[in-house]
Amino acid sequence: MIYDRIDNIFLYKDVIPAEIIADIHDQLFEPQTLEGYQKNHITFRLASDKDFEMHRKHIDLHVMIQGVEQFAMTFTDRLEELGPFHQERDIGFGKGNNKDYINGQLKEGGIYIIFPT
Repeated sequence: MIYDRIDNIFLYKDVIPAEIIADIHDQLFEPQTLEGYQKNHITFRLASDKDFEMHRKHIDLHVMIQGVEQFAMTFTDRLEELGPFHQERDIGFGKGNNKDYINGQLKEGGIYIIFPT
């Protein structure tokens, strides 16, 4: 996992493809749509309402342009899978089977990158 400020995104050019960094930069200074990228607006009443998501092929890059996101992470072998893993979309969901996880808050101007497992 990488947790940093948007200002430092260029430091991760070996991890994040250059065109994505350029798109994020453009969005910050010349807002438009990020065509081809999945954007989520998800609201949950309680943190416990949200399942863990997992990826096997692609990194999961979160860029907080506005607002705050609460997050929690654990290893996939510590999850109870909920339904089948969607290969085409590279996503699956699971419930934590214990309290063995880290959590935090991504504030405006922050980024985090989670690597596939």
